[in-house]
Amino acid sequence: MHPTPYPVWRAPTGAAVITMPGQIGDADCGQVHAALMRAVQSGATVIVADLTGTRSCSYSAAETLVSAQARAAGAGARVKVAATAGKALLIGQVAGA
Repeated sequence: MHPTPYPVWRAPTGAAVITMPGQIGDADCGQVHAALMRAVQSGATVIVADLTGTRSCSYSAAETLVSAQARAAGAGARVKVAATAGKALLIGQVAGA
């Protein structure tokens, strides 16, 4: 489990960005979801889950991204996934980014 909540920062474009860790396991899902929801509550209309440094992501974490995307859409926001090759890219495809 990540020791502190994932920080949400604003890009110059106004998008809220959450940098994800190198590995996202089942135990991290609650904190990942909370960070994404903090970004939605901040009023951001675009939220970026930055998985460019993520090497592995559990199935539950992928479900968390999809769930957060659905909740964000209900609030008028979009969750995008920034990813590179490998498993993180697959997560982006699953999440619809």
